[in-house]
Amino acid sequence: MPLIPLHHLRCVLAAGLGVAAAAPSAAGAEAASGPARVALLELYTSEGCSSCPPAEAWLAGLARDAELWTSFVPVAFHVDYWDRLGWKDPHARSEFTQRQRAYAAFWSSPTVYTPQMVWNGKDWQAWRRSPRPASTGPGGWLRARHVPGQPMEAIYRPEAPFKGGMAHAVLLSGPFENEVPRGENAGRRLSHGFVVLKHLTRPLHESQPGTWAATLPAWEEAAHAAAFAVWVQAGTNPTPLQAAGAWLGP
Repeated sequence: MPLIPLHHLRCVLAAGLGVAAAAPSAAGAEAASGPARVALLELYTSEGCSSCPPAEAWLAGLARDAELWTSFVPVAFHVDYWDRLGWKDPHARSEFTQRQRAYAAFWSSPTVYTPQMVWNGKDWQAWRRSPRPASTGPGGWLRARHVPGQPMEAIYRPEAPFKGGMAHAVLLSGPFENEVPRGENAGRRLSHGFVVLKHLTRPLHESQPGTWAATLPAWEEAAHAAAFAVWVQAGTNPTPLQAAGAWLGP
């Protein structure tokens, strides 16, 4: 069943940047945060991992959460290191594995694992049994608009000292299912949601005093695409400072 866009979520613009979560429009879809920090929730997963389906189902269920986009942005990165078990995950990318390994190096952790939840740049193992952690501290204002076939400009106005960093943008799936004929999940029909279909990143530059921007190239649309998200980080630190997301509309 296709994901139903949340048309009642409308952006309110202030000082040239959005203060609420996002809204689709005739000119595209806009993702905009307010000054409060919006959490980035990352799932590292694989169709070749027998323990991953419950985590994917949990993440996909967040589409019905009233705080989606306003207090958290969920994304699912499919890693490729389980492809050797007999099933090549069609959504897995080596760059997603490298992103997970970069977190492990940042935490001085010797291993990576699936399913792994990462909340605002920190390993979150209690996702099954505890409320979502609070997002504290100022996030700054973040805004981006997705128009099919056009480059995307991400605009960030921090509320804390900021010396530059990176902007990320991802194209996300809606809910869909995929049959797995081989590997640990052989014979299962797996449910997915918020799967990262495309991932782009570019450096931020100070376009005017106190405002930073990055232009991300247009990406080709993909099957199951239903939403997009953006986030920013400082320097090479992978911890997200602010995030925003939106449905793409009908």
